[in-house]
Amino acid sequence: MPAFRDKLAKVRTTIELQESIKLDDRLAETIIEALRAGTAPMRGALLLLVGREDIVDCIRRELDLVFAGKSALRLLNGKVGMGKTLMLRVLQDYAFQQNFATSFVTLTPRECPLYDLRSVYQHIVKGIRVDQCRDESALEWILKSWADNVRRDVLSGANPPWSFWKLSLHFKQALTIYFSATSRHDFTLAQRALSLIHGDITTVRDAKQLGMPQLVTSDNALEMLGNLTRMIRELGVKGLVILLDEAEEIPSVSGGERRLQTYSNLEKLSNAASSTPYSYFVYATTPLFFKHLAECDPGSSLTRCQTVTSLQNLSASGFVGLALLIKGIYLQAYNWQGDQRTRDAKLRIVVSACLAAYKDRVTPRVIVRAVVEVLDLCYEDPQLSLEEIVAALVKNAEG
Repeated sequence: MPAFRDKLAKVRTTIELQESIKLDDRLAETIIEALRAGTAPMRGALLLLVGREDIVDCIRRELDLVFAGKSALRLLNGKVGMGKTLMLRVLQDYAFQQNFATSFVTLTPRECPLYDLRSVYQHIVKGIRVDQCRDESALEWILKSWADNVRRDVLSGANPPWSFWKLSLHFKQALTIYFSATSRHDFTLAQRALSLIHGDITTVRDAKQLGMPQLVTSDNALEMLGNLTRMIRELGVKGLVILLDEAEEIPSVSGGERRLQTYSNLEKLSNAASSTPYSYFVYATTPLFFKHLAECDPGSSLTRCQTVTSLQNLSASGFVGLALLIKGIYLQAYNWQGDQRTRDAKLRIVVSACLAAYKDRVTPRVIVRAVVEVLDLCYEDPQLSLEEIVAALVKNAEG
């Protein structure tokens, strides 16, 4: 009975989270378009949460610590197609609901490798979003809102917020240049100051021309990020959730030295409370990463079970639940009532056929693509029987 009550409580929590998202026709269509393309939706991913409620529960507990001023690192380990990116998008939706800012970063070998913290910092800062500013970078909103708060406190005779005194000296200098330029409507200079905060200015010469003695480097990247997390807190936001997603099956690490630097950087992220408080890092990668880590550093703290969450495959009932969630969104997206072929019992047949055809190769990605394809065919061709559709799915799987 205790186990049953616990499971029921998690189901209720999931329903409450999903119902809190306002699913309109446009969002429904956007979600289906993303699933059809084989990608995770940038919004509304929480509506597809099934079988992974324990992970959200774990994240919730760790976010409580981040809210209290800590930082934390969570590693997601999952094979290709297991839904790592979708899980990150679910966590992003959840973070917004809990009043956290987020930054979703796609790691790539050339543009944003994890061994280069300066590059990672650049992408984090440019990717910062808040719930009221999801479609564009929130950096300028953060700076303006923070400055308004400081100005209000000064005019009222109160002391500036404590975060003002915690900001690093060179960051304050960049802010001074930025705010001075905006007050004079010198938007060219203001953009150059923003470029420095973004980490886009890469030479000492360019920095000195701007009046800055220091650049953003891999050595000070977390300290620079900490300036922003402290400012975010003064705006009533609980903290910053940084979601790091490997774009390819092979992690964006090549060569022994770079691989070791990547592991060192992850250790820094896991111990960033002093330099970057109110920050939560989630890194989604593949088993190959952990294989390399075990070979390079068998005793690494990154392999502790308390740090790593492995994405297990969904159960048969989980796959059915996922199919039914997709169906509900699909029907709303196209203002369609469905027909006999799309009844819940029929979708169970589709899932069973996929499980039988793909066997141990079945993943959430396989089921998602199959269900969307079946719904597309049913919507486009009322004369096509479900038996014909399923037969084609099985043939493709075997081929």
